[in-house]
Formats: sequence, structure tokens, C-alpha cells
Amino acid sequence: MAFLFQEACLWRHLTALETIDLTLKLYGYPSDRGRALGLLERVGLSAFGNYYPHQMSVGMKARLAIARAFCVTPSLLLMDEPFAALDPLRRLDLNRQVQTMRSEANCTVLWVTHDVVEALQFATHVIALPHGAHATEMIDLRSLPPIPDGANLPSEALAMRDRLLEMIVGHGPVTEEMSAEVLG
Repeated sequence: MAFLFQEACLWRHLTALETIDLTLKLYGYPSDRGRALGLLERVGLSAFGNYYPHQMSVGMKARLAIARAFCVTPSLLLMDEPFAALDPLRRLDLNRQVQTMRSEANCTVLWVTHDVVEALQFATHVIALPHGAHATEMIDLRSLPPIPDGANLPSEALAMRDRLLEMIVGHGPVTEEMSAEVLG
């Protein structure tokens, strides 16, 4: 099992390479510089293996957290809005990176997000948690058509978005004003 938190949660006294190496050791794997370098290359940090967290941007820290999570080939990845602080393009890029690595590792992801459209783009199932209430239903999204990046949502996805927003808001149909307020 691995985690991606809202913040990267990196050890400030370890370089990117040392972070991967320590994670391998903590999970009972031998030190493997080649594996660590390969993971850093996969997430676009091959030139930054000797950087400490204070020398990295927020996006670089998020990519290091992804490499750290996947260095142990987890069967379960728990994600709590790990890219919420990033701009939309970087967020989309990192979500794609996680999805690719998740698929290759055959890893299940339990992902907390407040972004309904993001959930529709990347999830196979959604559980909406209304404010102050318990989850009552798991919704299977596998029948939805793929949602292209930056495109208008297909009608099926719009209907599902509105259904999820109604579940979250907790009452009647969602108006355009409510949708704009919730979706930003």
C-alpha cells in the first residue's frame, strides 16, 4: 500500500534519490539506485536526483511523491487530493501519470477529490459523500464514454455530473448557478 497526500510529505534532509532509496528500505526492498533513477526519469526528474525538497517546485515535489509511491509497486494507492495545489494543466498531467503507472502496476486507487469532473475523467466508480452524511451508493462509471481533455462533457457525463452534484449538495436538481459555485 502507498499514499499520495495533499502535500508531498517529503523528508527535508533527503535528496530525491535518497527518498526513493529510504522508501525501498522501509518496505523491505534492497537499495536499488537503478530503479530509483528509472522512477525519477519516468516522472521527469532525472536531472534532479540530488535536489532536496527546498530546491524543488510544488509540481516537482508532487512528481517525487508519485515516484516514491510507485517504487514499491503497491497493490493499493490511497490518494487524498494530492494535486489540489497545482494549476489545472500540471494537475491533469500528473493525474495521467498516476493513471499510467497505476495501470502498469495493476494497482487499485482509492482517491479523494472534490473535483467532480476529475472523478468522471479518471474513476471507474464513485462514492459521493454529502456534507455530514454517510455514503449511500457506489456509482459505476465504466459505461461513460471517455472524456477528452479540455472538451465539453458529453451528454452522458453531464447527466452523471449533475447526479453526483445533487448527491453531494443533498437536495433537488442542481441549477447552473449551483453547478458553477461547486465546480468553480
